[in-house]
Amino acid sequence: MSSDASMLQQSKPHRQGTLVVPPYNAGTGLTRNRASSAPVVHEHIHNKDVCYPSNQAKLVRRFIRIFGRSNWRNYRPDPVSSPDYSIWHTVSVTDKSKMPPFTFRNVLTFYGAVSSIATLLIPVAVTSGYYLVIAARIFQGFGASILFSSIGSISEGWAPIAEISTYIAFLSAGFQLSNIITMPLSGMLCSSSLGWRAIYYIYGAAALIVTTVFFGFFRDTAHVHRNVSEKEMAKISHGRSAISGRKRVPYLAICKDKHVLAIWASALGGNMSLMTLMIYGPTYLNKALGLNVQETGLANSIPYILATLVKFVAGPLSDNLTSVPDTWKMIFFGAVSQGGMAVGFFVMALTRVKIIAQIAYTTAIVLAGVNMVGVVKCAQMVSRQYIHFVMAVNSMISWIAIFILPMIIGVLCPTHSPEEWAVFYIAGGIWVIIMNIPFPFLATTQAADFTKPGWGEKKSNGVVDSEL
Repeated sequence: MSSDASMLQQSKPHRQGTLVVPPYNAGTGLTRNRASSAPVVHEHIHNKDVCYPSNQAKLVRRFIRIFGRSNWRNYRPDPVSSPDYSIWHTVSVTDKSKMPPFTFRNVLTFYGAVSSIATLLIPVAVTSGYYLVIAARIFQGFGASILFSSIGSISEGWAPIAEISTYIAFLSAGFQLSNIITMPLSGMLCSSSLGWRAIYYIYGAAALIVTTVFFGFFRDTAHVHRNVSEKEMAKISHGRSAISGRKRVPYLAICKDKHVLAIWASALGGNMSLMTLMIYGPTYLNKALGLNVQETGLANSIPYILATLVKFVAGPLSDNLTSVPDTWKMIFFGAVSQGGMAVGFFVMALTRVKIIAQIAYTTAIVLAGVNMVGVVKCAQMVSRQYIHFVMAVNSMISWIAIFILPMIIGVLCPTHSPEEWAVFYIAGGIWVIIMNIPFPFLATTQAADFTKPGWGEKKSNGVVDSEL
């Protein structure tokens, strides 16, 4: 039976804890069709209220057989070959009392809404006082704090294993697209009669609209989305292990894994340097290279346009080069990304020619984006269902960099002269190289042991859970 049979459009339970069993088709198993016209039977089975069409006695007998097991929590039918998986997944989804209180969709929507509203309130806060600006800026950062985790979680829930590079590349292009839109538009608004306040009103309103649309259409996984066909679901599920519900995140095991540590080391070097280009790039272009405000906005958007195009090529290219081992591809793209950024830093430090410095600046940003199909893909392959935690640490590294960069820039570049920026960029290039040394030796496509079914459950195997 197709694994898609487990991904059903569920009827709303009559009350919390009620399990609603959808119609059953003897040829295909559970289906996505709406409830049949047969009378609905209500029974109390294994401490749960079960609702099912009266003509589906066969389904109910199988339900009783499966969930009569005392160790049902440790029972994992195969999602591809076992006809039991459909019912097992149906009950785990429809039992509202067992569902996690916070889903990724809800969390991301909340963070996005808070960030959008805070952006709208920035102009008001500026006229009201310093501390209100600080508070608004803190809330404005909510949305950015979850971006890296979003890339990992969405890819894990929606991407076929063979197309992960493409998904990661396309999703992460949002970093570049946001700069492509905001940099030139902000430059024009600042130079116009509308002034800087219009920037926050326009971007805040746009973000709120996009967040609302996201909440309406997105679901955490393809398994529970009503518009995903059986063919699509089979493709997405191919090669994945069956995971029973939500598991406690093995934080210690993840933090001790050598592959994950190499990924975090690379992120520490690469993300910190990339944040320098993203945040202080306009300052460098304006103060060190002497571009005016409008020229700075345009010049700073060009690298992100090119980076987006490169990502759209690199992702599918990585997935379609099947003759090259995935590990080699990840190492190659990681080396091109981080090595290219280091070289760009060195060139910016050593040249005084404006056009050469601008080319080096552009190249560093463009190649930095390729890292998503290098180091980030490795993180996805190693951590699988726990990618959200690995990427959350990556996010934390990036935002710590944002916090300490002003202090570093303040010490090394107090007047923003070309000579001061040269010292900073030489140090930055060396930093990138050192932090990326472990990755080529530890990169792998193999899932870590802590992601595999049954890991860490030896102590709980003897525990009998009598409650469904």
